[in-house]
Order: sequence, then C-alpha cells, then structure tokens
Amino acid sequence: MLRISKRKDGKWFVDIFNDTHNHELSITPIKVMKHRSHAKLHHSMACKSLMVELGQSDLKPSQIKKAVNAIKTAHEVNVTSKQCVDVLSEQRRKYEGKEFYGFIKHFQDKALVDTNQNFVMDLFEDGYPRNIFWANGRSRDAYTKFGDVAVFDVTYMTNKFKMSFLPLLG
Repeated sequence: MLRISKRKDGKWFVDIFNDTHNHELSITPIKVMKHRSHAKLHHSMACKSLMVELGQSDLKPSQIKKAVNAIKTAHEVNVTSKQCVDVLSEQRRKYEGKEFYGFIKHFQDKALVDTNQNFVMDLFEDGYPRNIFWANGRSRDAYTKFGDVAVFDVTYMTNKFKMSFLPLLG
C-alpha cells in the first residue's frame, strides 16, 4: 500500500508505505501472463483487426468481447468491452477527416458503369464539403424528357455532420 498526501505548502510526500503483499506472488510465467497488467492480446494486430472487422459488421463492444474471448487461448487474458471500445475508437480516429474519400470513390466507381451520371462537390476552404450534387443517368434522361417538376426535401435525412440529404424528385 502506498498513500501520497499533499502538504499545505503544495508539496507531495509519501504518507504511508507498506511493502507486504495481500496475495501470493505469481512465480510461473503462465500465471503472470493471466494478470490484467500483462494482457497483450488486445494490442496484437490479429486481435485488433478482428475487433475492427466485427465492429464494421455492427456488433456492439460487448458482443465483440464475447466473440474474441471465445477464440482466444487459455494463456491469454480476457478482452474487456472497454478495450474493444478503445480499439474501435482508435480505428475511427485514423479516418477522421477522410470520411469523404470513400464517398467520392463510390461515385467514381458508379461513373464507370453509368457514364451519363453527374456528380459535383463544392468544398469549403478547409476541404470539407459544402454542397454535394449527384444525379444518375436514368434521372437525367427522364428530366430531359419530362423536366417539369423538381422537389427539394431538406428535412429528409440529416447525419452527425448536420448535412442534409437533398433528393431531387421529378
């Protein structure tokens, strides 16, 4: 046990120190590896990639924890839900600010199939999207034939970026 206190002058000091253990010390490496302080499974690349893949399949951290713990070896410490949350958060932070790369790639891939589609993005100075417009070839063709009505529905769907989805119906 170690207790540290603060004096009135603002300096810290060790108030109480007791070096006796309240448990038997682990001597064998296999037992030591089972201590939470020695847990390394959730740091391994295989475990992290499994957690990320399960997270992308919309599993909750508690479900991911159960799945990972079911396939781990007996020598490894159980993974906690908090560790799963931390790994998923770390993965999301890697793509922070790059969310629209996948969005743009999606429409570039669509352009290979539908050559008559139209996709335009207007960006702020910092590179974040201000406006996005997309119309597929079928809609554009129908507009040239029957172009009498276009409806803006700005309340249809909003996301965490507070950007509206504006489908043009006509």
